Amino acid sequence: MTASSVHPDVLRDLAPLYAAGEASAASAALVEAGAATDPALAREIEALRRAVRLGTAAPPADLEARALGEVRRAVRRRSGWLAGAIFFTVFPLTFMYSGGKMSFLMFRDAPATAILSLVAAGAMWVLFARTARAVR
Repeated sequence: MTASSVHPDVLRDLAPLYAAGEASAASAALVEAGAATDPALAREIEALRRAVRLGTAAPPADLEARALGEVRRAVRRRSGWLAGAIFFTVFPLTFMYSGGKMSFLMFRDAPATAILSLVAAGAMWVLFARTARAVR
């Protein structure tokens, strides 16, 4: 098969592999033969080689949008864990001050619920820390 018998779009599809040095010997020969007869293809290949050498090969077009969406979801998740952790930490610590004496209502009236709330708070603090680390 010769470069003249291959559609130019096929050669352009192979050009990034060729410029990166990852094309097979047969594909490389085909691209080289096509570049010898098509100056536009030769310029494209040279531009791709420069991009590969400089490490500036173009990322996917939607890369930034996907990354931003992931960060937004992680920040929302982190905010939810923080809100839950604060609520379940403070909830059993509600108190009443009466007659010079302070008493914690949850621990006095429903100790099992208070302990369960603190356990949930601990779990949410851990999840918040893990999510906060992932956001960084």
